[in-house]
Amino acid sequence: MAVQYLLPCDCGNTTPIDTNQAGSTVSCKCGKNLEVPSLRAIRQLTPLDQGDVAREYQWNLVAGLTFASGVVIALVGASVAYYMFVNTKELKQFQPPPREAVDAWVEEADIDNAPPDELMEMWDSAVNIGLGEYRVSHLVQARETLQWVEMYMNIGLIVVVCGLAFAGSSFFLRNRVN
Repeated sequence: MAVQYLLPCDCGNTTPIDTNQAGSTVSCKCGKNLEVPSLRAIRQLTPLDQGDVAREYQWNLVAGLTFASGVVIALVGASVAYYMFVNTKELKQFQPPPREAVDAWVEEADIDNAPPDELMEMWDSAVNIGLGEYRVSHLVQARETLQWVEMYMNIGLIVVVCGLAFAGSSFFLRNRVN
């Protein structure tokens, strides 16, 4: 890499130049056009220290706020995703009633062995009164809730990715310092 030198301006800023720019004009940050001196005069200027290259960009208010907002968004998304993940573990442990309990309930009704007049009473009761209020089983409720919780967990993960992308974009909003 060619050695660069710092060309001073009346405003106090310096502009990095190469030796191959000798005799040309460059613009300072203040807008003033600076004439680059001859090759011999360029070598009299202060060389650009490679340590200065690391300080090429400086944080400004917009970049800082963008980074902080992105981190906060990512943390909120991570919190939501973690909370929902913990809930999915509890919901996945929900088990349907044991088969023996279901069989006992079916046997209690004993529809197969009921006499015809009792079956007619059950039929009339079901037609005229109804079977009662519709109730969703606990297993179906748990499965539906699990779907919602998993959806919110995925949304939380998407928010984490968006927050990190937002925070990462702040590196492009920094001011360039020469």
